[in-house]
Amino acid sequence: MSDRDKLPIEIAFLVLYGIDRAILRRAAASAEDTDVSADRALLAEGATSAQHFYELLAHHLGVAYMHKPLPISGDQHLDNAMRVEMVRLSPNPQGLDYVLAPRGAGLALVLGRLAQGRWRDHERMAITSPQRLAALIRLHHRRAIVTAASHGLPDWNETLSARAGWSGHQRLSASILGCAMMVGTWFWPEATLAALCLLFSLLFLAMVYVRLLATMWSFGTISDPRPRRPDNSLPIYTIVVPLYREARVVPDLVAALRRLDYPAARLDIKMVVETSDRDTIDALQIEHLPDRFEILIAPAGVPQTKPRALNVALQFTRGSFLVVYDAEDRPQPDQLRKAVDRFERSGDDLACVQARLAIDNSADSWITRVFTLEYAALFDVINPGLARLGLPIALGGTSNHFRVNALCRVNGWDAWNVTEDIDLGIRLARFGYLVDVLQSSTLEEAPYRLKAWLGQRCRWQKGWMVTLQTHSRNPARLFADLGLAGGSAIFAILCGTIVSSLLGPVFVAGVLLQATFGPLLSPHTSADWAWTFLSALLIVSGIASVVLPIAVGIKRRRLFDTAIYVAMLPPYLLLLSYATWQALFEMMGRPHVWTKTEHGLAKNRVRPT
Repeated sequence: MSDRDKLPIEIAFLVLYGIDRAILRRAAASAEDTDVSADRALLAEGATSAQHFYELLAHHLGVAYMHKPLPISGDQHLDNAMRVEMVRLSPNPQGLDYVLAPRGAGLALVLGRLAQGRWRDHERMAITSPQRLAALIRLHHRRAIVTAASHGLPDWNETLSARAGWSGHQRLSASILGCAMMVGTWFWPEATLAALCLLFSLLFLAMVYVRLLATMWSFGTISDPRPRRPDNSLPIYTIVVPLYREARVVPDLVAALRRLDYPAARLDIKMVVETSDRDTIDALQIEHLPDRFEILIAPAGVPQTKPRALNVALQFTRGSFLVVYDAEDRPQPDQLRKAVDRFERSGDDLACVQARLAIDNSADSWITRVFTLEYAALFDVINPGLARLGLPIALGGTSNHFRVNALCRVNGWDAWNVTEDIDLGIRLARFGYLVDVLQSSTLEEAPYRLKAWLGQRCRWQKGWMVTLQTHSRNPARLFADLGLAGGSAIFAILCGTIVSSLLGPVFVAGVLLQATFGPLLSPHTSADWAWTFLSALLIVSGIASVVLPIAVGIKRRRLFDTAIYVAMLPPYLLLLSYATWQALFEMMGRPHVWTKTEHGLAKNRVRPT
């Protein structure tokens, strides 16, 4: 029996076209190990390109290969475009009736009929690759794709989307509050000022004690590593990487994704690129990506945001689980395996696990060093503590792993929110889902230039404001969804973060003035004593809520050489206040505008080993 006869029928015909038998045997062995078809294993490993494979298949079957898009009939559904293997064509100059992209069992069936002499090509058909066929279907349905990506969530439930802006009740409440403040300031200025100070102090203290409580609850045992799962038991995993003006980092990104310890044939990697971003598209094509990668060009539409791109990809995902990575990310190679293990040891109510983000260009500037400390506090201390408390988590914009069915149930991301991650974490909680943290890290690049940092932080702060606006439209419903503890924690985190960023410098300046020229350090009246006590409480607890999580994060990340940069927190927080005021003004006029952060500019990124 010849080598060709021993090979799976899906790839055996390639021997006739000079493909090395050793390559085909390796693909057959990989297919058996991972329980996929031999053609998928061959193409996923990049042994040959999909275009070359299907060109040879077309030649072998004696039919044409479709290089360019052709019009398809109107009865082709958009659902599961990557699973479709044949579509009917509309009348076209080539006179073709069908285009076929067979895979797995379908490919074996076609080749089996050819071997038995039962293949008939009397129906005028062409062969193409699955990627080209899916792109053809998407082109035919581009209007529906754009509508679903931009308006799927608000059309389903407008109150859960930032598209709606301020509700009538919110406008009325803001008007009444504004009038009350004006009247109070005019007639009772001291009492009004005292009431406002008390209100803002309570919001700040609520955030402070949520952070301190999360820090205390972040201490716990780490689960023991479990035995490595066999490759054939792993589910298909979709990786979505939204890209915009990222040509500079494409080689490093592709290298990082290639390092992932997961069977290639069970990966579904979507590189989502905007139609106008020719440089990034060209950079991806230069990489000659294997079949597990798909360049998914998002049709033009508004708003042009990262969550809209994610929603485009969600419509074509093949995996049971999905993770979002940014262009500059370097996830630990075993992260997907850990996520699968975490999901499958939990109930279906666990919708998302957030990997821990860390900065790998800390040495670039003092800003990146403080940024590193900030990330260590948030992802290694605060988020794990909130998860252990069962409270909603403000997700990071990357390395969040989802159950696809849960993600679809809450209608994906809000295309109109510039911090789609925070919003989605809250929305999942409102639908009864849990979010947890994952004992795995992803390295990221932090902006080291002040202008870039301010632009990024302005977008983040604006997103917090937009998220607060969205989820406060109906406070009673929010508390009904999340319970008293969850609703209170969300309001404390959102309101406290915004208020402290806006008014923190004002408070510090007021304390200094009162200490220098007022009775703060030598109180006489009851009002003086109350102000002194409140100021001391705010200062001590505020410092503790910032420094303690950072101290724990330093220990857990072993960032001892960076610890001295805690001294740079005052100017860092002052810059944060400036970015927050800028975000407030943007919120009024440009709430949905996305400020792009440039990547690939770092000077001292730590190279992965």
